[in-house]
Amino acid sequence: MKSLSLGEVYAKCTQTERRSVWLWRVFEFFRSKFDQRDDEKLKPILQAADEVVWSCYKPFFQNNGIKIEPAPLPFIGEDYSPSALRKDRMPGSLYKQGEDFAPLKEYLDQLPIPILQLPPNIVTSHWALVLIGHEVGHFIQPLISEDYEDTFREMLAKAVEDAGGDENMQQRWREWAPEVFADWYSVLTMGQWALWTMAQFEFQAQTDM
Repeated sequence: MKSLSLGEVYAKCTQTERRSVWLWRVFEFFRSKFDQRDDEKLKPILQAADEVVWSCYKPFFQNNGIKIEPAPLPFIGEDYSPSALRKDRMPGSLYKQGEDFAPLKEYLDQLPIPILQLPPNIVTSHWALVLIGHEVGHFIQPLISEDYEDTFREMLAKAVEDAGGDENMQQRWREWAPEVFADWYSVLTMGQWALWTMAQFEFQAQTDM
């Protein structure tokens, strides 16, 4: 076995400590979200969010005979809009390049569970739980089949073409295809209340539209 120089020993120690700190960062990423359920102010709304997530998520697997995947974990974030983080979409805060972190890359390429971020105002504006239907749609779409996302995108572009839209318009709708699917899924799971919520976001100045 090759003996290491003093400098190499220190380098190895530094590498090990850096990896340990990064693992702590990964641990904190999940711990902070689970621990919100111990906060008396957040606990009731997160329990309600868990129920809504499950109600929107479970029917897809029941109706298709597909092995059920872990349900998304909702938590209260710091953004105005809710967002869905799929298992195969590693958050930038947990990704680091470099040889030092190569052993972690395979693990961090996929999250153990999907994550659903909810806005802070949901704590007092309980109607915003309706938005969960849309976000769950983002989790469901890639589970339909391996190529369904591309298939749906092209089907949408074809519908735009049939309606007289040019190539630029077709491409714009391709880019928005995931949001269109998520809106449709929210209507399936939430009914008229999904439309009621969407309408509030659509009432904007013409320049924003």
